[in-house]
Amino acid sequence: RKFGTFVPGSCPDMAISTALGFCTETHHFINYPVTITGVSKNSAAGLGAKGAHIAKIEDVSFLPKNIKIFWDPNIPQIWTGPTIYAQNVYEVLSKSEGRRTINYIKMYEYLYVFSKYTRYAISLIRKL
Repeated sequence: RKFGTFVPGSCPDMAISTALGFCTETHHFINYPVTITGVSKNSAAGLGAKGAHIAKIEDVSFLPKNIKIFWDPNIPQIWTGPTIYAQNVYEVLSKSEGRRTINYIKMYEYLYVFSKYTRYAISLIRKL
């Protein structure tokens, strides 16, 4: 009811986990990520381990066909772990009450250090 759908984003695990944060009465904060992932060879984690978890968003068949319409303009339109996770947080936040912002720096840092999008990341960082 709160988000109008069970999965308020284009990546179910990230969208649901982000949305659940808005549905709890109490929570605990830790200053580091905790993730339990599946790592089959065809999962996103498995593809990432092979260096194959990267594509243009329009080339990813399981993403919504209209994803470019509601894509956050501060996130590069590429499908890779940091960008799709940030996009899903953006999608959930856009459906939540109140004003919230995303800190994009860590995503830009990752793109700068670990991907072939170094120049693109630099241009994004310069806009800040």
